[in-house]
Amino acid sequence: MGTGHGTSPSSPTSAQVAPGRRKPRASSTSSGYGRGTDNIAGDALLSLGALTFLSTAYLLLRPAEPVARLSADDEARMRALLTKHGQLDSLGYFALRRDKSVIWSPTGKA
Repeated sequence: MGTGHGTSPSSPTSAQVAPGRRKPRASSTSSGYGRGTDNIAGDALLSLGALTFLSTAYLLLRPAEPVARLSADDEARMRALLTKHGQLDSLGYFALRRDKSVIWSPTGKA
């Protein structure tokens, strides 16, 4: 039976360990580097789960499409192009809406 001071009959004290033999470790996590390396898989899975949750939340809460803005300079250049070449384009009016974006070529053509 134990003495009632937190020791059990199966855990040897320093006086019971034979000379030249080591006392058994209490756990495998006492490697001198904090928690040890026995929970790397758990930490990796926790990190991947958190990354998945955060990226899903970001994708659900962001705007569906970036907001395009047509500047006054871009609008004037588009009007000039439509005046010059717009007689064949029946939908050219919709290119002047403020929610459109424009990319210009180096030669100035849309």
